[in-house]
Amino acid sequence: MEIMFEPLTAQNVDQARLLNAVLFPGLYQPRFYSEVSKSIGQVYDGFLVKQGSSTIGGIICRSDRDNGSCRLYIVTLGVLAPYRREGLGRQLLKRIEELASNHSALSLYLHVNIGNDEAVSFYTNSLFQIKERIPNYYRRTNPPDAFLLQKDLM
Repeated sequence: MEIMFEPLTAQNVDQARLLNAVLFPGLYQPRFYSEVSKSIGQVYDGFLVKQGSSTIGGIICRSDRDNGSCRLYIVTLGVLAPYRREGLGRQLLKRIEELASNHSALSLYLHVNIGNDEAVSFYTNSLFQIKERIPNYYRRTNPPDAFLLQKDLM
């Protein structure tokens, strides 16, 4: 079955919510998705990966502007386990990098739990650099520390 990439819209944010409930249980509350839905294209952007009518992956990012410059923060990026290692995560990153270019963003950045070796490897292999380790970043995970990773685009 064909894989499709669909821009995140107010109409499909609920599909992202359901996907993220599986990938990141308990981390994102309903008010987060309400905020995303209200500000798609202004503050939040993203894509869903679809196979037929099933959502199998997705990415949500937030535009952060400071002193006239822009960075995109990757809030969530995930692909369901049976579809990993097929290049879908890299394709999602590529689409976000293109979006970042449209926003004249200087970099992409995100936080990853230090115990998530698979994610740390994925991002470092995608040319993100570990900028710092942040103690006690997460409240509901063990270990609670996070790495701040960044990829410069310019």
